[in-house]
Amino acid sequence: MSVQLGIPARLAIVVGILGLVQLVNYQVGAMLQSTDVALPDWSLEELPLQFDGWKGEASELDPRLFVRIGADVVADRVYTNRRGHAVSAHTALFTDFNEAIGVHLPARCYRAAGWEQRGGETHTLHVEGLPDVRVEISTWQREGRRVQVLYWYQLGEHALLGRYDLSRAQMALAGYDTWPAMVKVMLETQGDRRQDADMHLLDVARHIRQWLYQRSGASEPAPDDASPAQEAA
Repeated sequence: MSVQLGIPARLAIVVGILGLVQLVNYQVGAMLQSTDVALPDWSLEELPLQFDGWKGEASELDPRLFVRIGADVVADRVYTNRRGHAVSAHTALFTDFNEAIGVHLPARCYRAAGWEQRGGETHTLHVEGLPDVRVEISTWQREGRRVQVLYWYQLGEHALLGRYDLSRAQMALAGYDTWPAMVKVMLETQGDRRQDADMHLLDVARHIRQWLYQRSGASEPAPDDASPAQEAA
């Protein structure tokens, strides 16, 4: 005798499974997180004020969107190109990865500030000579104003967009006594002409990606002692 489940019951089961998966990811991440997360020996304040085709200035951005609370280091810039197009750049360093991903995910910040999401998609950020990384560009609207937002997180050599990516990066870093701090990069520009806006976001993102790669040395931390895999060998 088979039991027929109605649609509400099926939805409840699906929601329960998804909630359980998120809880497991969170707990695994908490277990994997190293107790020693080291800030780099360079500062985000060194982020250049001039890139090829862009001139920037230090600026304090909207605190409702570019949240500083919980970050260990923050540096904000506004870059303008020769045609007057402006891109706001928010960079932050976190030693608490769950704070960075759970609290400071751009979608959470924009929704909390009253913005409505009108779309979003991932893009491949290509910089000559560097590994490609995935970034997300989303469209947000509030009170007749439309903006395009690009973001990604960097943890060592790993680019992240959410908790799933964080769990994978933590698995890769397991066994190291010291982990690097997580870098958040979030860019915003006017979105009235989406194609141009996306092009400007990706252009500034390439410059920041290259600078971060050069400053960090693009290497994961070397373990003080042999990792579990090395000991097993």
